[in-house]
Amino acid sequence: MNNSALLEELARAVVQMDEAGAVAAARQALASGVDPYVAINEGLSVGMREVGRLYDVGEYFVPEILICSDALNAAVEILKPHIRRAPGREPVTVILGVIEGDVHDIARTSSRSCSTPPASASWTSAAT
Repeated sequence: MNNSALLEELARAVVQMDEAGAVAAARQALASGVDPYVAINEGLSVGMREVGRLYDVGEYFVPEILICSDALNAAVEILKPHIRRAPGREPVTVILGVIEGDVHDIARTSSRSCSTPPASASWTSAAT
């Protein structure tokens, strides 16, 4: 499978809520030499943009978005350890939070998964 087809498969798996397919496509992309950053930005993110469009037209709803994001997150976990920090770039600190007790943390969770730090970075979560 060529790189373009792999990127399309990553997007398709996200849109079709196929977590196992997303993980398999992520592994295949790595094995084929696709840069993990490209796989995320030109594959998985393309899929999530389509999910957003489907939501806008009323075809998908919040539960579908969450299942699609599970597929995206599973693939990102495969790709993340292989992302390299650009030379000369220092790590940054990102602070995300919600009000303590708020069970509606979808925005924080989505922002966190979209940020995709390299394996050398770390996350700290805290409720306030």
